Order: sequence, then C-alpha cells, then structure tokens
Amino acid sequence: MEMMRFRLSRNDTTWTVEAIELRAPDGSWIERNRDQWTGRAAVLELAGVLALLKLRASRAEESVVDARASDTEAHLARTFRNLWYAGTKGPGTWLEHVFRQTSCADYNVSPLEHLAQGHGSPSNYSVRFSTARKPDEVGFLIAGREVETHELAPFVEEAFGITCRGQGGAGNLPRDVSSFVGRSAELSRIAERIGRTRLLTFVGPPGCGKTRLMRRAAMDFGATFTGGTWFVDLATLADDDRVAQTVLGTLGLREARDVGVTRSIINRINDSAALLLFDNCEHLLEGCAKLARDLLRACPRLVIAASSRSALKVPGEEIFGVGPLDVPPEENLDAGELLGFEAVQLFIVRAREVQNSFDVSTGNAQYVAYICRRVEGIPFAIELAAARLRSLGIEDLSERLGVSVQILGDGRRAVSPREKTLWSTLEWSHQLLRPEEQEAFQCLGVFAGGWTAAAAEHVLSLSSPHSINAIDSVCSLVDASLVVFEPDATRYRYLEPVREFALEKLGAGLQEVASRHLEWVLSLTEDARRELTGPQQQAWLNRLEMEHRNVLAALDYAVDNGLSDGALRIAGSLIRFWEVRGHLQLGSDFLRRALAVESAGQPSEHGATALNGLGILAYRQGRHDEAVRALESALAMRRELRDDYGVAMTLNNLGNVAHDRGDSRDAASYYEESLAILRRLSKPWGIALLTNNLGNVARQEGDLRKAEEFYLEALALRRPERDEYGVAVTLNNLGVARILLLSFQEARPVLRESLAIRNELGDKSGIVESFEAIALLACRQGHNEIGRKLTDAARRVRQEIGWPVAPADQSMIEELDQSTGGPADSPDSGRGSAVGVLAKEAIRWLDEAIQ
Repeated sequence: MEMMRFRLSRNDTTWTVEAIELRAPDGSWIERNRDQWTGRAAVLELAGVLALLKLRASRAEESVVDARASDTEAHLARTFRNLWYAGTKGPGTWLEHVFRQTSCADYNVSPLEHLAQGHGSPSNYSVRFSTARKPDEVGFLIAGREVETHELAPFVEEAFGITCRGQGGAGNLPRDVSSFVGRSAELSRIAERIGRTRLLTFVGPPGCGKTRLMRRAAMDFGATFTGGTWFVDLATLADDDRVAQTVLGTLGLREARDVGVTRSIINRINDSAALLLFDNCEHLLEGCAKLARDLLRACPRLVIAASSRSALKVPGEEIFGVGPLDVPPEENLDAGELLGFEAVQLFIVRAREVQNSFDVSTGNAQYVAYICRRVEGIPFAIELAAARLRSLGIEDLSERLGVSVQILGDGRRAVSPREKTLWSTLEWSHQLLRPEEQEAFQCLGVFAGGWTAAAAEHVLSLSSPHSINAIDSVCSLVDASLVVFEPDATRYRYLEPVREFALEKLGAGLQEVASRHLEWVLSLTEDARRELTGPQQQAWLNRLEMEHRNVLAALDYAVDNGLSDGALRIAGSLIRFWEVRGHLQLGSDFLRRALAVESAGQPSEHGATALNGLGILAYRQGRHDEAVRALESALAMRRELRDDYGVAMTLNNLGNVAHDRGDSRDAASYYEESLAILRRLSKPWGIALLTNNLGNVARQEGDLRKAEEFYLEALALRRPERDEYGVAVTLNNLGVARILLLSFQEARPVLRESLAIRNELGDKSGIVESFEAIALLACRQGHNEIGRKLTDAARRVRQEIGWPVAPADQSMIEELDQSTGGPADSPDSGRGSAVGVLAKEAIRWLDEAIQ
C-alpha cells in the first residue's frame, strides 16, 4: 500500500479502521486518527474494509491476521445501514457516487435499501467475497468486478483534502475541478491496456472528453508509476520543436549542457516507471511522434498516454477510441429509464451545479432526452447545454437547440478561446485541415444521414479550385476524428453538431453541393423503385431506411427551390417504401408538398404517380374520401397519357378503397377492369396482385372456397416473381380463409411463413395483419393469452403508424376483443415486448402447434 495505509483493530469478529495514513506529495506519511475524521467518515470506514480485503494477510505491520468472508459481510452490513440512515438515500447522493466510481454498473437503490433495513447480507446483492485468489490473499468484488484499493482514493481525497493518487515518486497531475461522470466501461478497458502497451493514444471527435478520460485513468492507475505521473499541456504550442522543451520544463528540469533537450529528459526518466501524459497533440503530430519514439526506445519502463484527434503513428502505438456518451433512443422513456444513459447522468450532474434542485421528472424527461440526442452525447456539448440552465428553462433550451447548437457557449473566462464554445473547438479542428480537406469537410455536410464512399465520390466531384480525391479526403477526416466510420454498415457520418458546423462553413456553396446531392438521391430512389417489387426488395427497403434522412433532405431542397420534377420523381419512387415501413403520414405530407410545386398545365407521368401514391397512403390511414379524390385525379391523368399499366394500378387502388369500406360490389368491378388490362398487357406481377384482391372480395362475400382458389392462383404467380412482399400478403389472406373454414392445421404453416417474411422485410402494416390473423387462430383454439399479446401489440403498432382498422376488418377485431377481454387498460400495453421479439414468439407458438 504505497499511497494509503490503514491501522486496524479487531473486536470479536469485527474489523475496525482506527486510523488512516496518507502519503503526502513530499513522500511523508500523514496520519489521521478516528477522532479526527470529518465529513465522509463512513466512506473511510467502507474504504478501510475494502482495503482490508485487498491486503496480504502476511503483512504483520498492518496487523492483519485473518479475514473471513462472514466477518467482512457482517461489518459491511452494519456499514451500509449506517450509511443509509445518515440521510444519504436516493439517486445522485454520494453513496451512489461511491458505487458508480467503483464501476458498479448494476447498482440499484432497492437492494441497498433492503439491506439497510437489516434483511439479508451484501453477498445476496451487489457485494460478494472472492476466493479466486492465492491462499495468502483475499479479494473483494463489486458487481462481479474486482475493486483495486487505489480506486478508493477519490473519497479519501475528498474527506481530507489531500492528493494521494499518482504520487508514486513525484508528478504534477492536476485534480479535476468538477466531478467525473460515467465511462466506467472505458476505464476498465484502459486498465487492461495500460499494462500491455507503452503508448496509448486517446483519439476521438472534438468535445468527447479525451483529456478528462486520460487524466482520470492516470489518477486511478497512476500510483503504480513510481517515477511519477506528469501532465504535459501542449495546447498553446505552435511549433513542433517546442514539444521536447515543454516536456523538460514540466519535469522541472533545464537542458543539460552539451547534452540536448531529449537526452536531458531521458537522463531524468532513465529506467524509472514513469507516466507521461501528452495532451492536445493533434497540431503537433510530428514533434510528439518523434519525441515519443525517442523516449520509448531509451526508457524501458516509461509509458506515454496521449490525447489527440489523430493518431501519432508511432510503432507500438495502441489507439483508444473515445466517442460520445450513450444517449436515449427516440422512443418515450420514463425518468427512471433515462438514468441508465451516461449522457443523461452527465447532464443531471452539471445541471445541478447551476440549479441545485434540478432532477429528471415526468414533466421534463422528454426535453432532457432530446437535448442529449441533439448533441449526440458529446460531453462538452452536454456540459455547455446544462450551463445554459442558468438563464433558460429546460423546455426553452430544448427548443432553441432544435434550431441550432450554436447557442452552446457559456462565456467562461478561465479557459482558452478554443474551449469557450463548441463552435470554437470545431473551428480549431477545421483550421488544422489542408485546404482540400477543408473543402471536402464542408461539402460532406450536405449528407443528413451519413454516406457511402460512392456517395461521397458523386458529391465531391464538383468543379473546385482544389483537386479532391473523395476517398483520400474522407479517410483524412476519419483520421482527424471529424468523421465517424461505421465499419458494420460501411458508412461514414458526422455527429450532428459537426455537420451543422460544416454547413455553416460551406455558406454560399451550399446550393451547388445540394444540387449534386439531389442528383445522387434521384439516382438512388429510381433504382430502388425498380427493385422494390423484385427479389432484392428486402435489401432495397433496408437501404432506403438507412438513407431515409438523406432522401428527405433532398426532397426538402427540391420542394423549397421549386424543383417539381425532382421532388415528384423522388416522392413517387418512395411510395412502396413508405407504405411497407409505416411512414404513412410523413409520406403523405411530402407527396402533397411535391404536388404543390408542380407547374399547372399538361398532365405528367410523375404527377400521376404522386397522386396515385397519395391515394394509397390516404386509404391506408383510413382517409377514404381523400384517397378517392387523389386516385380519381390520377386515373384521369393516366387515361389522358394513355398509360394503360398506370390506369390498371390506379383502378386496383380504387378497388382497395371500396373493399376497405366494405363495398365488395364496387371493389370487384374495379378489380375486374384492372385485371382485364393486365392480362392484355401480359403483366404477371399485376395479374397476381389482382387475383389476390379478388380473393379478398370472395372472402368478404362469404365464398371461402372461391377465395382459397384465388389465393392459391396468386401464390402460383407470385412465387416465380420472387415478390416476397406479395407472397406474404397472399399467404396471410390464405391463412385467414382457412381459419374461417375451420382448417386450423392447414392455416398454421401459411401464417407462419407470412409472418416470418414480413418480420424480415420490416413490413409494419403486414406484421399487424399477421398478428391479428394468428391471434384469431389462437383464440379460436382457446389460446387466449397469446391472442391477447398479439392483439395488443397490433393495436399499438396501428396507433404508432396511424393505420386504423378498416370497416371490412371490424368484425374480426370485435371477435378478438371479445375473446381477449378488449383493449388493455394501459395505453402502453405491450410496450415491453418489441415487435420483432413478439413475432419470433408467435412463430415458435405456430411451430409447436404444427408439430
């Protein structure tokens, strides 16, 4: 124990901490007796117990004779109860801080409260005794992770006001002026790496906390470096040649005569176990790399950690990526659920520094979550946002951030200019880029949802004063930590605040770049339109989902600039995607906007397509009158254009509206007229569609055998076309017909195949139909529990995507409600079961029934 020692006494079976000795910076030991403890006395008692469990039993000078798990647990139980009743209940207290700082990720208030009331022992909850040690050692685990005694140092420091970390021999490691929050997983990984590498470089985007994490790691693990821990701030240097001189000055030395700066540093460190922290290396990469290489060769026990936006590229270097904190998803979470996200934890801690009573509640949870998402979990941005609560309410802050992240600045005086605002940190990074890299950085801001290499090549092929190699430029920006590379998706993206900064720097050049982006989106969506009814439809649905933000950005640009042709072509190409993936309202809104900018006059193919799509999405949303108006306009336009195939498709959609309304006679008339055209044109895909729909009419009229024949004929046409979406639709319809025919065993396999396909496609409306069909089968066989689960989930998804039950399907829903007891009391019923998970559960149930 080089940094703190405990003097212990034993009374019966209990170990007690009588005194603690701390090593001062000058190497002397300072003793504090029990009666001198102030403030955090209970923390020291807990620290003493943990220290006892870490000491070797053979060290007689520490008066340790033996330590049994039962003794320790008894003492800890009393300690926890004392802590609890000292008024430290609840999230955000220092007791919770103790557990978070010792990486107890699964800390839970309830078990500790249970323990504090005298029930059970720590081993039943977060604390347990470790026997996986040598016979002369004992260990202590919190949440399955062994706690090192030096991790207790922050609490000892707080109680006594003494620095007892990183002082193995000497050092200058500055203490944090504000509390450190989160990053427990990163600190654990750093602990693993620090023992196997001699150069660890912390690399990450601006504002992600590289310096704080590096310093925290040094504080936690620096005691093992007997040669000292030295922090070298390079931010203000402008010359690579000054790096070595700055390190020498940090060590408190002057250049030795006739030796040189680097040799003077080497002579000082020699073979001691020292830790050097190079902070802010990105603008001095050559100087830092050269010095690191020379020092590591000459000093065998030296370890260097560096923070930089780019790697030093020195042999033996290990990169430790520092990214944003995890943020809540867009789904609504309650206040308790939000506390599990480190971005939220940081926001709360910093908010309490300006508003002592700040807490996450039902009233502000959505704003806290949005703020953390808006800045994409960037710690510096979160801290600046929290500081704004001095003068803004949480709702106002959220609204203003929605407009621009430029409001993030708190006018702090004791920092360098580049640290005053998020914008200034980004400006610093921008200035370090070469001119061609700056241009690429700005142009890539046009991508709203990330990009592929091919997309970057298209947009960066602009006429420019610089010759831009797209791939080289993107790779350089990745190296500079300004672009995030996502290897699983082979995509690149900006964190949203970085993208906003890039667009501001682009300025007047935005129009030209946005035009290139629009061209790329047009090509993408028109390729997708051709593929969304064929064998590659799943891959293209997924691709469109990935590029959806880019597509919407291009649509916005086209509509805002009156580019009706581009707007209509893109919107018309997305109709099937919007329908399948449940973007019904969003798709309707964009189609209306695109149609609004179309020039009046001659009918156009793209205008007719958009009107037809608007009709499809309107009837999906139950707005039948609007659907009919749009479809009749599309029909008239397509007849005038002599577009027979388009006429047939619009007639089919008018039949769908009639069928939804329960008017089987009109539906059959539209379907038969459409089918006649398609047979004349020899369009197998369309013939299959109409045959399936005529089966729906037959089922609606009660002719179930005729419906089954239609569905089987449609399947025979759709399978060779490899139209998975269409196959799933027909299979589900066939399954419902067989349920109504009481052919339950024949219904199961077709319903199973349909749901499996729809789940793979991400077809939200299709999954709803499958859930309701399987629920009907389950309820008719007396399995009301699975029927209730599926019915509640289907109802919830219908609400999410805005798809009401059609009058034609109302009788089936009424039967389900009668069997399952009706809608659940809570509007959030089924929230805990993800649709994909429930789909797999339904498939397992069908498999069991089939077997």
